[in-house]
Amino acid sequence: IFVDYVTDNNLKEVYEDIYKYHTYYKNIFLEFENDNELKNCFNNLNKCCFSNRLDDLIINDNKVLFSYEEMRIFILKVYDDYSNKIINKKDMIFITECIESYVVRRDLCDIECNLSNTLIKLYNNINKQNYIESFINLIINLKKDEEFPSDDKIRGELLIHDFIKEQDIKKYVLERLENSYRQTPKNLEEYEIEHIMPQTLREEWYLELGENAEDIHEEYLNTIGNLTLLPKSANRSISNISFNEKINRKNVGYKYSDIRLSDDVIKCKKWNEKSIKKRSTKLAEQIINIWHYPIKKENKKYHIEDTTIEEFNTQNQILKELDLQIQSLDNKIKRINTTDYTTYTYNDINIVFLHEKEEFIECRINVDNKKIKQPQNTMGKYYKTTNIITCYLHDTTDITYTIFLIKQALNEIKENKTNNINIINNFTYTLKHYEFGKNIKLFEKLQKQILNIDKNITQNNNKYYIAFKLGNRNIINIYPHKEYLDLKINIKPEHINKKELNKLSYNDNNNKTIEIYYEKPQETDNINNIIKKAYHHIKTATPTNKTQQKSTKIQQSIKNKYTQTLYEELKYYLEDYKDIKQKNTTNHITYTINNKKFINIYDDTDYLTLEININPKIIPKKLKTKGKYEDNEQTFICYIDELDDILPTMKIIETAYEQF
Repeated sequence: IFVDYVTDNNLKEVYEDIYKYHTYYKNIFLEFENDNELKNCFNNLNKCCFSNRLDDLIINDNKVLFSYEEMRIFILKVYDDYSNKIINKKDMIFITECIESYVVRRDLCDIECNLSNTLIKLYNNINKQNYIESFINLIINLKKDEEFPSDDKIRGELLIHDFIKEQDIKKYVLERLENSYRQTPKNLEEYEIEHIMPQTLREEWYLELGENAEDIHEEYLNTIGNLTLLPKSANRSISNISFNEKINRKNVGYKYSDIRLSDDVIKCKKWNEKSIKKRSTKLAEQIINIWHYPIKKENKKYHIEDTTIEEFNTQNQILKELDLQIQSLDNKIKRINTTDYTTYTYNDINIVFLHEKEEFIECRINVDNKKIKQPQNTMGKYYKTTNIITCYLHDTTDITYTIFLIKQALNEIKENKTNNINIINNFTYTLKHYEFGKNIKLFEKLQKQILNIDKNITQNNNKYYIAFKLGNRNIINIYPHKEYLDLKINIKPEHINKKELNKLSYNDNNNKTIEIYYEKPQETDNINNIIKKAYHHIKTATPTNKTQQKSTKIQQSIKNKYTQTLYEELKYYLEDYKDIKQKNTTNHITYTINNKKFINIYDDTDYLTLEININPKIIPKKLKTKGKYEDNEQTFICYIDELDDILPTMKIIETAYEQF
C-alpha cells in the first residue's frame, strides 16, 4: 500500500519519482515528447493499444487479453532506461515498435490468455549489459500462450481470420496499411471500412461468386482481403451494388477514390474467392513489414529457436515426428501455421495440410491418387477423392506410409504435374472431418428429414459447417459441436410462430435469421417444421424461370433483376391485406384501398422508391429508418435497397394502413 511505503525518510525520493514518471507519462501518452521520431512511435502505440480500450479488458471465462496498465508500466520503465542513457533513441524506438507489433499480431491471430504480468516479468529479466539482445531473446521465447506470432502464422491467419470482430484495432490497421503506400500520411477520420463483396448479396453477386456463392460469402466476407476504405459519403451509396459498379460508379466508385488500398482491386476483372485470397496474401506481407518480428538486421549471430509447432501440442509425438520428416524431404519446403491447421508448401504449391483432431491427426495430401502407387489397406485410416488423398494418423506407426505418399506428391510437384489447388477448400469433406461427439445420431436424423423435403435440396460440406441448399441459396447451416448442433436457419423470426420458438433454445440474430442450439432428440420434429417453413419461404422468394416469366408480364414496371427480388419479397407481405389491390402502369405499380391510391412503387434500378399516401407526421420517429425515408408535405417516401429494409418498411406501411 502506498501509504505504508512512504515514510519520513524516503519522502523526498518518492516525490522525485512521482514527478519523474509524471513527466515520462506526459511524453509517452499525452504527446509531450520533443523528439519527433519518438513522438510518432508513441502515437502509433497509443492508437494501437490504448485508444478506445479499457485496462484489464475481461472477456469470456475471465481471460484477460491484455492488461494495459502493465503495458504502460513496461514502456515507462524502458523510457526511464532511455533517459538514463542505458539505451539510445534507436533502441527505444525498436522496443516500442516491437511491443506494438506484439499487440497487433496477437489481435490479428485472436490469441487469448492472461497477459497481466507478462511484460513486467519480461522487463525484470532483461540483462542491462546486453539490453537489446536480451529483450529479443525474452520476447521471442515466451511460453506458448504468450507467444509472439511468427510471420508464417500471420500469413496463414489472414487468409481466414474474421478481421471485423477486432473492434479496437481494425480501423487502425487499415489506416496504417493505407499510409504505408504514401510518403505523407493522410488523415482518414472521415473514412469508413468498406466490404468489397457486400454484406448482403444481390443476384449479380451470386453470378460474380459462382456456384458456392453463399459459402464463399460466409467464409471470406470479413477477411482482410475483402476490405478497403471509402469516404463516409460514398460508402452507403455503393454498399450492395455489383463489383463493376463499385469500381466505376461516377464520383463515388473506387476509381474516383484517392485510397491506395483499392488500387489492386480496381485492376481485377472479377471479384471472387481467388481474388480475395490473393489480396489477403498481399496485405499479409505488408502487415509483416509494418509490424515486424523482433530481429535486428545487424544481429546476425543471434539464433532464433522455432517453437511454432507447439501451437498444436508439444506432447504430441505424431505431430513432432511428422513435422520433422516432412521438412527433411527438401529445404525448400515451408510451413505455414494457423490456429486451425498447418500447411506445407514447395515453391508456393500446397503439398500437405495437417489438422489435429481429438483422437487422430488428419493429413491431406495434394496428389492425384491415379498417378501414384495405390495406398495400402490401412484399416480405414485413409480415403481418396479427385486430386487429394487423406490419411488419419492415430499413432506413430502410421507416419511411415504417410511420408511414402507425401514423397510421391512432392515428386509430382517438382515435375510440374500438380496444380496449386486449395487443399482446404477444394476438398469434399466427409462427416469424419467434423467433431460431432455423441451428436452424430441427431445430425443423421435431421439430415434425412431435410433431404426428404425436396429432391432438389443438396448437401454441401464446408470447412466449419454443413449447408443444405436449394439452388444457390442456403436453407440451413449446421455447425457441429460435441455438446450440441448449432443450426443457423435462413428465415426471419417474424415468419415463425413464437410458440414453436419458445420451446427451443434459440437466438434471433437481430431479427435476421434463427439460430437454434439442438441437443435433444425430442426437438427434431419441431426444428424440422421450422426448416420446412424456411424452405417454402426461399422457394417462393426465389421463383423458377417459368414463374419469373409470368411475374415479368404482370409487373412490366419492375425491370431490374435485383429490384424484382426486392419487390417479390415486399409483395409477399402486402398480399396479407385483402382490401389492398394492385394496379399496374407503364412506369410504376400502384396499390389502392377502396379505389383510393395508397402506395406507388417505382423501380429506380438499384432500389425501390415507395410513395405512401399518408401525412408523414403520423409516422412515429422510432419507425423511421435513418437515411431510408424522406418527409414530403403530403406523402411519406421510403427507399428499399436491400432485403433487410423490407420489414421496417412494412411496419411503416402497417401504421399508414391503420390511419388510411
